[in-house]
Amino acid sequence: MVGNLTISPLRQAPCDNRSRASQDVNPSAWIEGVLPLNWRMYSFHFFVDWGKSPPVLSSTLIMTRLIESSPGVDFSVLNDEEILLEFCSSSFSACYGNFKSVAQRYGKILTGLLLPELDVGSISDRTPVWIVNSSLESFPEIKRSNIMNLKRAIQKHSGGPVHVGAKGLIHGTSSVECYLSNTDSAFPGDADAVIVDADGSIRFILEFKKHTLSDDLGNHLMQKYFPRPDGRKYLRLNALASDIGNSSNSRIPLIVLYYSTRKPLIRLQEIGRMDTMTVEIAKDSGDLETLGLSEDQVGRKILNWLGIEK
Repeated sequence: MVGNLTISPLRQAPCDNRSRASQDVNPSAWIEGVLPLNWRMYSFHFFVDWGKSPPVLSSTLIMTRLIESSPGVDFSVLNDEEILLEFCSSSFSACYGNFKSVAQRYGKILTGLLLPELDVGSISDRTPVWIVNSSLESFPEIKRSNIMNLKRAIQKHSGGPVHVGAKGLIHGTSSVECYLSNTDSAFPGDADAVIVDADGSIRFILEFKKHTLSDDLGNHLMQKYFPRPDGRKYLRLNALASDIGNSSNSRIPLIVLYYSTRKPLIRLQEIGRMDTMTVEIAKDSGDLETLGLSEDQVGRKILNWLGIEK
């Protein structure tokens, strides 16, 4: 095998130094360990067509992981069959397969995307990426593509060019996301956490919001940043929740989980009605202290507020 190939989860790191991964608290760890039996939590990227108002969710969802190898390895020479074998032996394979069946229930197509993790400055439109496709009955297949084709797909599913700002991203979850942030084909947004029950039904969509300031958390809730500068983030999530809800004839709560890095505090808000200029909060936990609590205890506090019984 070339370069000790591994498949890894996405990780937040500075775009100018991808080796310096963030060591922040991961709210997913609070929740995953205390979910009821056979409940699961997933994260994925998704497209919305910004040419329509309100934006409309694409039928394609993307579950993304990193391909990593030894320093200096040319990703263009990696063997596709070795990548497929590594995928099949990784935890990503089961996660992808499990959520693929959930996605199909809601009329969505789940595509696996493997992105090379390397120095951002060495990425070009010719840099390879790998696409995973399979039916529920067939063995998965790996298809080699490249950044140029990925850019075309992003614009196709997003209704045209997509920008994140003049300077691109400072931090990203992959080298490719960092690279694309300086183009007109910015990588699509993600759902931080989607909670699925034992029957395979989506029950909640969660957005994690980190609070790093010394100012009170309550002064920096999503209403302060909507519709600017975070309008697109929440309109995208609202499109996801609305589409899934319409597919299942049930309302899917969209929850923002705030967590402070300065104080032992969390807060939860359920988003109600939303349009391009206004948002209503349907439910608010207020500040919840987490001083001295274990990860599981914090997770149970969150599940209790959501109304999920162990």
